[in-house]
Amino acid sequence: MKSLAGALLLAGSMVLLLVGCGGDDYYRAAAPPAPPSLYGGYYQEPVVARTAGENGFRDGYADGARDRDTGHSFRPRTDDKYEDCPGYYGEMGSRDAYKRYYRDAYQRGYSRGYSRG
Repeated sequence: MKSLAGALLLAGSMVLLLVGCGGDDYYRAAAPPAPPSLYGGYYQEPVVARTAGENGFRDGYADGARDRDTGHSFRPRTDDKYEDCPGYYGEMGSRDAYKRYYRDAYQRGYSRGYSRG
């Protein structure tokens, strides 16, 4: 009788232990932090990348097409817009990030405008 009660107690403890470990919340990772708010003083990186990319490509395309039409050589890094990276304002966050995205897009736009591709 003692062995049967001990076995039942052991089996019951095992069941409770296994049930306690089976919940979904036990292994769930913590939620990631909320992204920076558009209205919190700076923009999210994708917004900066998109804005700088659109501005840079548009400006580069126009400058590349103009250089080709006027007989200039291929020179995507000599324009003032490439150096100044217009369209940035402080609420966007890092000026260096904006410049990086702008210049990359400017060079792609310039190549496309110069080749009219």
